[in-house]
Amino acid sequence: MYSYDRNNWLTGADFAPDDNTGDYDVASITYDANGNIQSLVRNKDPNDQNNPAMDALTYNYDPERPNRLLWVDDAEGDVPVADDLDDQAPGNYQYNSIGQLTKDVSEGIAYIYTASGLVAEVQQNGQPLVKFFYNDRNHRVRKEIYGNGNLIYTIYYVRDVAGQTMAVYNDVGGSPALTEQPVYGAGRIGIAYTGNNNSKTYVYELTDHLGNVRAVFIKDENDANLEGYTDYYPFGMPMPNRNMQDANGYR
Repeated sequence: MYSYDRNNWLTGADFAPDDNTGDYDVASITYDANGNIQSLVRNKDPNDQNNPAMDALTYNYDPERPNRLLWVDDAEGDVPVADDLDDQAPGNYQYNSIGQLTKDVSEGIAYIYTASGLVAEVQQNGQPLVKFFYNDRNHRVRKEIYGNGNLIYTIYYVRDVAGQTMAVYNDVGGSPALTEQPVYGAGRIGIAYTGNNNSKTYVYELTDHLGNVRAVFIKDENDANLEGYTDYYPFGMPMPNRNMQDANGYR
């Protein structure tokens, strides 16, 4: 159950209104006059710890640029079995002169952009993690994946004239191979994965009203087998222990 203020801004989400455990609830969402989040309290499942608390966040902005987030304080700190946001030091987020995020200090992440404002490279601790390449229409046509600073494999995207992805090839060691073909209806409804001897595995997506993939099914002759699912908090963070493991690698 969601609650809103008079501006129709989300102020809370009660995951299970019929119980009083507070598991997965989100509360105390406050905003400044510009609509920037000022605070947020978020719970997880208790996980045998009798304490569902996960995040008690306070957002800190640049006084001279009030829409620019500088760091987030988390009064709950580092919570076990929760892949959440940790308490950050002042100045954690750094920007360039036109306001693009260039560094997340706590994660050791740096962002490099093209002249068109698209992300060209993501680095961690000075080593490349991923590089992106675009065509003249700013559609991604290639992605390079790195490990320990070394190129592991390359992904190529084949698109139609409208920019929709029609096929995906993985290149490991100079041998490109077709791995994915999106399946479209009115929009994308799934992916056909290519296996040995060009066999196809059809994976279909069940999405919510925002377009998030909530569940993934695999076609098995005339049956549909659940392959994975994910539940989300408001604003898009996956809920801990509310997903099926096989879905984590799906994109």
